[in-house]
Amino acid sequence: MTRSTAWMCLGGGVILFGIGVQRLWHHGDWALLILSILIGAFSISALIKLKNRP
Repeated sequence: MTRSTAWMCLGGGVILFGIGVQRLWHHGDWALLILSILIGAFSISALIKLKNRP
């Protein structure tokens, strides 16, 4: 994964997080919120790995 791809995934995860919070608030649906947290976590992990690469 390249750095730009990781940033795009993180941005998508943030957008999905906002939509997930809205769906949780209005419908009580947790699925999108949990999925967005996982996307964000893996994106941040990829960015950290790319930063530490020599």
